[in-house]
Amino acid sequence: MRGERSNRKRVTWGAVLIVVGLYLLSAQMGLLEWISWRPVWPAVFIIIGLIQMVSRANPRQIGSGLFFVMLGLWFYACIQHWYGLTYRTGWPLLLVASGLDTILVAMVDRRSAPEEEERHA
Repeated sequence: MRGERSNRKRVTWGAVLIVVGLYLLSAQMGLLEWISWRPVWPAVFIIIGLIQMVSRANPRQIGSGLFFVMLGLWFYACIQHWYGLTYRTGWPLLLVASGLDTILVAMVDRRSAPEEEERHA
């Protein structure tokens, strides 16, 4: 049962990647120009992160989802020059986000380890 759900998720994400890739390729080739992705493309990272955080099959996905959300916000901050941030000046925030992700995953693993042991005992 679990393997079926995992395969279904892979197929769904694969289809999403194919559709988005084909759309972006068409836009780059000038075939589609009715939607500008410039102001909204970082939202893709935020949406992926929120989905990972909400539909977590594994506690580690909370950290991964949080990292994607922070990555999307970082892109927005650099594009919109929030607080004077640019790609050149804002890169240390990626190190902070990566560090927060690492710490959160370690904390979640530590908290979920006793629960896993109780299930298997």
